[in-house]
Amino acid sequence: MLLEAESRALKQRSDLKEVAARVKAGDEGVKATRSAFGPRIAAFADSELDNVSLFGNGSNNWMAGAELRIELFSGGQKTAALSRARADLELNQALQQSAEDQVRLEVRRAFYDHDSARRTLEVSKAAVTQAEEGLRIVSNRYGAGMTTITDLLRAEDAARQARTNYWEAVYRCAVSYAALRLAGGDLTADSMNLRSPGVAQ
Repeated sequence: MLLEAESRALKQRSDLKEVAARVKAGDEGVKATRSAFGPRIAAFADSELDNVSLFGNGSNNWMAGAELRIELFSGGQKTAALSRARADLELNQALQQSAEDQVRLEVRRAFYDHDSARRTLEVSKAAVTQAEEGLRIVSNRYGAGMTTITDLLRAEDAARQARTNYWEAVYRCAVSYAALRLAGGDLTADSMNLRSPGVAQ
């Protein structure tokens, strides 16, 4: 599941798409600069049609040709331009790798934080069940005159604290799930249900 989240983030994150577009543009720039070194060929064609008149039968003329241009000396300008284009491409590739590593780190951190929050929520839910059962037992014992009011108050306080801890865990789980979706690149303004799937409340 972690690898799926990383893969989805690398495909969906808009910041990575922007860096990838810069890398693609840099690659195209290198290709265009490199193509300026070779010879250039241009082709041309033309035709002319004369209509029949009183003075002649008319004719059909055409012309076609090709032009080859070879630059023998450019003063090092093209070499310098190619070096700049390659340097820009390498810089953008390094920025892309750094951005992808940062996204992987964000996804891993958010994934493990959400996993921890989800496990804490499960433990908190079990603690609520246990505290409420304890309160029920103490209440029955108090009703039978077998314990004091102090024990009953302690049991009530323990149950109240367990419920408070549970709702804090629910909050943390929801926030960590939203952070995971944000890191994965699929948290949008239209996102409505941020509750972690599979967690009963």
